[in-house]
Amino acid sequence: MRPQKIKYSFKKSCLGLLLLFFVCSCASRGVSAYETVPMPATLMVSGSPVGIRLDGNGVTVLGFVGFMSDGTFVNPGLHGGIQAGDCILKVNGTAVHTSEELRQVVSSSENGLLSVIIRRNGVEITRSIQVYRDEENGEYRIGVWVRDGVTGIGTLTFFDPEYSAFAALGHGISGENGLVSVESGRICKVSILDAIPGRPGTPGELKGYFSEPNQIAGFVCCNCDCGIMGTCTDCFCHAFTLQAYPVGLGEQVHTGKAYILSTVCGDTPELYEITITATLKDKIYDTKGLSIKVTDSRLLEKTGGIVQGMSGSPIIQDGCIVGAVTHVTMKDPTVGYGIYIENMILHTRQVAGKKAA
Repeated sequence: MRPQKIKYSFKKSCLGLLLLFFVCSCASRGVSAYETVPMPATLMVSGSPVGIRLDGNGVTVLGFVGFMSDGTFVNPGLHGGIQAGDCILKVNGTAVHTSEELRQVVSSSENGLLSVIIRRNGVEITRSIQVYRDEENGEYRIGVWVRDGVTGIGTLTFFDPEYSAFAALGHGISGENGLVSVESGRICKVSILDAIPGRPGTPGELKGYFSEPNQIAGFVCCNCDCGIMGTCTDCFCHAFTLQAYPVGLGEQVHTGKAYILSTVCGDTPELYEITITATLKDKIYDTKGLSIKVTDSRLLEKTGGIVQGMSGSPIIQDGCIVGAVTHVTMKDPTVGYGIYIENMILHTRQVAGKKAA
């Protein structure tokens, strides 16, 4: 996924490391919530690229496609009051999660009115949409072009063996209306083919492919501000590189030399030197508690700094995992931000505990 842009869907002035379910309510940030979750002494740390597929609750309308019906040009979805960005939840009382489910329920309705429930800006609205028969293919349609999931590449941060849970990205996956609501999701192995370097004002990107798309390594249970979390399948440990690191809490993190574990070619993580330029102790429960700068000449040559796809890259300092990369500034791709690792652990363990219960 992308390092979140402090511009992208976070629309302010940096770039977020992305791109996928169940809606998970993650605990509010605060010391009282933190104290209820024990911190592990060690974690299995990764830095491997991970393919993410999220299936949302409903399908998102991207646009409209008019067509000819009985000699007349029609555009039923648009004229029926649906707007781009709306999320179609139900049609005639039937929940839809994919574009194929929407096509089936519409095409089986024949001529008539459909009762369509959509979500717009967090509010559910009902619209009556007339169905028309498309002269070209004979199907009954409402002429909407939809997206039924989010697919992307990010970086796996860690595996928590005590809870059999994983965490990645270090920031949530967002759409036009905030965090993507999760109905189901899965992760799989990815190989990186190339890196497009970042430049001031232009985000870079890791290019890769799902090398084992049919082998599910884990199931996504939560998409929250601190990243995506979920449970692991039997093939998880074979799909990703994992190595044990002690956990460094926020009070131990200091400015100065550190490293990130990231994969910018193939599927094997490497350590790259960075400098932690600021440690905001009052933002331990924030996704930008650490300020970082890439100093490693090898990484600068390959990527220009932090690029999309590096979100979730573990930050290592004094031999401990202390955080994960989350953002890159649009002005300077060598400069970015990170989340304290204890924040990700807190949310991951809360999610895993609720799932087990």
